[in-house]
Amino acid sequence: MKACQPPRLALALLERCVPDNEALIGDLVEAFVKESNAWFWRQALFAVLSRTSLQLRTKPFLTAEKVLITTAILALLGFYTVVVATLTVRLIVLSDAWLPQTGRFQELQVYFAAPAFAAAIVIGHAIGRLDHGHRVMRVLGCGLTATAAACLNFYLFVPNALLQPLVPHAATQIAVGMVFIAGLFVGIDSGSPCETQPSS
Repeated sequence: MKACQPPRLALALLERCVPDNEALIGDLVEAFVKESNAWFWRQALFAVLSRTSLQLRTKPFLTAEKVLITTAILALLGFYTVVVATLTVRLIVLSDAWLPQTGRFQELQVYFAAPAFAAAIVIGHAIGRLDHGHRVMRVLGCGLTATAAACLNFYLFVPNALLQPLVPHAATQIAVGMVFIAGLFVGIDSGSPCETQPSS
């Protein structure tokens, strides 16, 4: 018998998006003993898509409200990340430190979103494995990681970021921050320790 639950991220996705169908989740977890990770992912994604489709048909306003609230929270956090990263850049400029050339890979910024999201999931997963008593460490870890990602984004994709009073294309930088923060949340949500299956 397998020592762990099914893929934690897929299980967290099911528990988050299909919370009121414990029978389905239990059946999938039980069937996972004889199946692969890919099988469990397919089942989880199908269940989530089916639930989302049903909610869109039966409760379109409630679903739209959830999407808008989530987007607004991510936008706000992305904005704060860009502000903190901009202040960090200003401190570097004021300290008369060596100013590196920024924005060398500006044309590749679009391709940065997927790797940034994946890296954020891994980092969030590590943060999520901290004990629940370390909430301050979790918050600090998320804040420092998101700020570091925003600074790296400035360095790689924003031309002359250190010489401008404001970051150009702030909306783009906020969107990149939103993607990274969403990845952190997904990773944290899947970071609970793996529990062993009782043998029958």
